[in-house]
Amino acid sequence: MLDDTPLRTRLILYIVLGVFLILTVSTAIIISTVTAQEEKLAYEQSIEMASSYANKFDGDMKANQAIARTISGTMGAYSEADREEVLKILENQLLKNPELLGTYVAFEPGAFDGRDAEYTNAPAHDTTGRFIPYCNRINGNITIEPLLHYDRADYYQLPKEMKSDVLTEPYFYEGVFMVSYVSPIFKDGEFSGVGGVDISLEYLDEAVSKVRAFDTGYAFMVSNTGILLSHPAHKEWIGKKNLYDFEGEEIRKAASDIRRGIGGHLESVDPTTGKKVVMFYEPVETGKFAFMLVIPKEEMLAGVSNLRNRLLVISAISILFMAALAYMIARSVTGSIDKIVGDFKTIASDAVRGELGVRADTNVDIDFREIPVGLNEILNAVIVPIRETMRVTNALSQGELKERVCVDMQGEFRELGDTLDKFSGNLNRIIDDSNTVLTAFQQNNFKRQIRVHGKGDFKLLTEGIEDARCFLDRATTERKETEQALTDYAAELEQSNRRKEELELVINNSPVIVFLWKYEEGWPIEFVSENIARLDYRVEDFTSNRILYKDIVYPEDVERMAAELKMHVEAGCSDYTSEYRILTKSGDIRWVDE
Repeated sequence: MLDDTPLRTRLILYIVLGVFLILTVSTAIIISTVTAQEEKLAYEQSIEMASSYANKFDGDMKANQAIARTISGTMGAYSEADREEVLKILENQLLKNPELLGTYVAFEPGAFDGRDAEYTNAPAHDTTGRFIPYCNRINGNITIEPLLHYDRADYYQLPKEMKSDVLTEPYFYEGVFMVSYVSPIFKDGEFSGVGGVDISLEYLDEAVSKVRAFDTGYAFMVSNTGILLSHPAHKEWIGKKNLYDFEGEEIRKAASDIRRGIGGHLESVDPTTGKKVVMFYEPVETGKFAFMLVIPKEEMLAGVSNLRNRLLVISAISILFMAALAYMIARSVTGSIDKIVGDFKTIASDAVRGELGVRADTNVDIDFREIPVGLNEILNAVIVPIRETMRVTNALSQGELKERVCVDMQGEFRELGDTLDKFSGNLNRIIDDSNTVLTAFQQNNFKRQIRVHGKGDFKLLTEGIEDARCFLDRATTERKETEQALTDYAAELEQSNRRKEELELVINNSPVIVFLWKYEEGWPIEFVSENIARLDYRVEDFTSNRILYKDIVYPEDVERMAAELKMHVEAGCSDYTSEYRILTKSGDIRWVDE
């Protein structure tokens, strides 16, 4: 059936089909490799983010646990038996650590000073007279009252039984959802009581709910048993819902990993948004909690999808370009053969005046069928040159480009033979050089240039291949540069975040307090460093605008400070120094140098 198909059509079909298969396979490999690497990078970045937050909260919890150990250690070495002094110690610890909900000690009957009977129903005591003061800010202000339920609650019974530090499971105490860090008190090797601190999980929920990842990703925390300790959207779930309450085998496996202190990630449907998400969970070792980061998969892999789409577009353009190139190659080859056929028709027309007794076989390809028909009219006069020419021409049509004229021709036939040899030689060099470049294409090497440039129609072939090589070389180079730019940007972002954290740590541990306030009525504060606790204030007092900066400036200094500020602002001064007084939360006066 293909014998009756024009050679040009067959050449286009074979070249386009071959190039299509090669580009399809190479593009599939490139897309698979690149997208897999990008997806791996996105997962690694998300895991690193979850781990970073988990380590941060772990550090906070270790600090709270250290306070509980400090209280129990102090009480173990305390020998004065002064209950009022102990109350002041507890209150000072609560004042110095605004993140704490309460501090307390609880002694066994008679273990503190042997005078429990004298303190029956006294302030901070119950009907037993035991020394069990609880210094707390449950109702906002700091109060001291006796502990409740110590005869059966875990915060007292567990350290008593285990003789070691205990972090309780989350529980409700007087309506507040909290956890307790408790450390046993030993005197002369005997258990005497406990010292501990309480942390409100409302504080933890507030901090975790501020975490954002990508566009709409969020975070929450769960206990070792899967109880929700925070959630940015469903506050009613806190303390009441468990990971095991949600459907899905993956979530149950995650809950099992969390119980064993193992991190990981899973794909599921977010019960809050209904989106397909990836949940990353990392253990917070000190609290036996887990930090969970929820990121919509579409957002996390948006870069991967865009890259895949770009590569598909480039591949489609390449295939179309190679189809056009195949058409030009076929047109170039068959155009030359058509010229040869025309030349032989002219010779046959000139030789028709003689008589030729030999006839050529006409059972050849349709594109060459006119050659033997014409030659049958002149074979008696030019039989040998014509047969030799046919042999060489047929060899060229079959791709045997090294074939040459082998008989001794004379006159114009000799010129014909030389021309045919020169044509086949040039065509052989062009095809060999083009095949070398195309072979390099298959190996993703687009640096090998066309070295043999044809003339006339052959120039279309060589220039077309060279143009394709230049295009693919530029596309490959741009892709590599894009990948490198993405890698460099990720490294720079990581270094920037690390420097920011180091700077915040330096500021928060120095005597310098950083304020950022607006030049507006009352001087509202946009930012204040964590060490504002040195003045007994909390960051939230200012960022919530409950307290303006003007409110803490000593009243007698307000007018002078405002005048100085106005003068320097109107003068366009960006830096100046001012000394004035401010008030601490307890009303003490401090001089500051701004």
